[in-house]
Amino acid sequence: MKKYKVIIFGALVCLIGLFYLYLSSTRNINQKYIKHGGFSRNIEFPTLTLKESFNLKGEFYFIGMFKSKIYLISDSNRDLISLSDSTPNIENKSLPLMNLDIKSVQLDTKRGEIILFCGNQSKIIIIDAETFKILKTILTPNIFLRGARINKNYVLIEQKPKTLKNQFVFYELNKNSLNYLKEIDILKGNAMEEDGNLISDNERNFVFCSYYKNAFFVLDSLGNNITQRKTIDTVSHAPKAILVEGTKMVYTEPLRITNENCYFSEGTFYIESMIESDMSENLKNNSIIDVYDIKSKYKLSYIVGSIENERPKSVLIQNRKVFVLTTNKLLIYDKK
Repeated sequence: MKKYKVIIFGALVCLIGLFYLYLSSTRNINQKYIKHGGFSRNIEFPTLTLKESFNLKGEFYFIGMFKSKIYLISDSNRDLISLSDSTPNIENKSLPLMNLDIKSVQLDTKRGEIILFCGNQSKIIIIDAETFKILKTILTPNIFLRGARINKNYVLIEQKPKTLKNQFVFYELNKNSLNYLKEIDILKGNAMEEDGNLISDNERNFVFCSYYKNAFFVLDSLGNNITQRKTIDTVSHAPKAILVEGTKMVYTEPLRITNENCYFSEGTFYIESMIESDMSENLKNNSIIDVYDIKSKYKLSYIVGSIENERPKSVLIQNRKVFVLTTNKLLIYDKK
């Protein structure tokens, strides 16, 4: 009997040891990849006064704001809608996009146009932002991941790579067709593990903002003068990836998004960050928006707290207005 007790005790000790080693290895991986802290923020807590609240049918994401209208696109049924920022429950328009495979959307506030980049259908659709009338459809040579337009004349496309290397191609728009200009090595030879958002400010700059590390890349309107800049967090590398069966990319480390979304407003660059600083901003309940001047440095951060016990799904700051999306609501605030 004593012999069996010794065996059982030894087995328990081994199990506890294995469990401890598992936790230690997991903790080491997380510390190596997910680096919380190690930096601080210049935090501003805006005084928000609720002006309007609008119930939504389904989950939506921000496209942007143009002429006092806020533009949203749904995640499920792909509806495109515009709402007045003052009386959203009265003035609204919608356009169903059921059959389109939309990889990225751009609101060109200079020209009043919405550009839909439909990657797997190899086409770009340009829509009048006020009437929702389709102005033109442009076919692309290949399927692609995402795109952005600048100055009405140029388009930057990120194609689906055949290797781990990102493939960015610069085109000139010629009526209803694209003229190939050049391929651009934005990431300077880095691998496809550098996935991210590709946007433009409509006039001067393209920006590719990494999902997984503290970096964004700025190009001028002709696709030249690539400059890499850093966000303020300490996640300095993306998860590693390998090719399986020659073409399928598989990540070998846990994926953890650091920069969830980004956009321009009045020449300022905003990033919705998913990394807490030494100040422990409590991302479970709050949204953090870091603000940058892409020509220089980090400026400040905004924190927007939970709405009816729900963390904001997305936040859009435009001048003195703050737009907040929850699972089924759009809330509009005045900011002081």
